[in-house]
Amino acid sequence: MTESKPSIERDAKGIPLKSHYPEGTNVTLLYSVMTIIITAIGTAIAYFSSYFTKSNIEKANSRIAVISQYDLGWLYLGIFLVGKLTLPIQISLGSARKASKAGLPDQHVYKVMGTSEVNSKLGYVLMENEGVHGAFNRAQRALQNYHENFPGVVVQYIAASFVSPRNAF
Repeated sequence: MTESKPSIERDAKGIPLKSHYPEGTNVTLLYSVMTIIITAIGTAIAYFSSYFTKSNIEKANSRIAVISQYDLGWLYLGIFLVGKLTLPIQISLGSARKASKAGLPDQHVYKVMGTSEVNSKLGYVLMENEGVHGAFNRAQRALQNYHENFPGVVVQYIAASFVSPRNAF
């Protein structure tokens, strides 16, 4: 027996009438709490997997000694913080997504441009750039820009941190 998903009510242009976020959701609080919980779980897994047995403790401590010897603690702290810098971008995107009501998996809202009453041909389909849908599209693009530049920033940061850890931080 196949169950069908309930259909989503949409306006005349196809945008859902209700956001996919539950009513009253504080996006900033939701994303912040999710980040804290995921970070805590990852940290606990890393800690207990590194310090579960005596041989693991010795290996972990010897690696930490190398990090300390080369003053690379700043590198690790910086990588951690750069990774967490997506949080404000994600909050901005989540807030814009909630306002625009563009649900997942939709990553942008498009609009047909350049239609003419005389000419029945449709214009190009471009991303909407006004109102809540324009704000959502810009927030989505900001996150994508971050993802596109992140690898290069991290590689440069690692290289600079090896020479001058504190200054690179």
